[in-house]
Amino acid sequence: MSEGTLLAFQIVTSVFMVLGMLSMVTVIFPGLTVQLITALVYLLITGFTPASTIYFAVIALLAVGGMLVDNFIMGASASKTGATWWSIALSLAAGVVFSFLFPPFGGLAAAMLVMFAVEILRLRDLKRASKSTASILVGCGISALVRIGIAVVITALWFAWILTA
Repeated sequence: MSEGTLLAFQIVTSVFMVLGMLSMVTVIFPGLTVQLITALVYLLITGFTPASTIYFAVIALLAVGGMLVDNFIMGASASKTGATWWSIALSLAAGVVFSFLFPPFGGLAAAMLVMFAVEILRLRDLKRASKSTASILVGCGISALVRIGIAVVITALWFAWILTA
């Protein structure tokens, strides 16, 4: 690939990386997935070197970790309010399924509804069930901040990668 072509390719892929990072402010666009795919396409087109393989591996680990962080943080937040791991597991499973069926907010709505339903059946206490349900929202907010941080780190790694290539 000529230097001009490589530079143009780097500019285009950098735009996708930055858009992926900026999209983390909304839950509508899967920013970490865009960043991961962008890095993979760049790696496949420009070729494998020891450095590029390391950069890609770190970006891939961060992206996958960022995609999973919702479940762990939301679950931890709910467990602090006394929700059982069984209700948390059902809630998170519903969240994953409905994220695919009704993006962008279907997963969050399903997670909250399932948490509330299971907790109200288990506790027969509206106030405690509501508290567990609200904790899902708190966990979602915290995980969004974590994902934004991960996207910023991925973007920084991306620019380090292309500047050292």
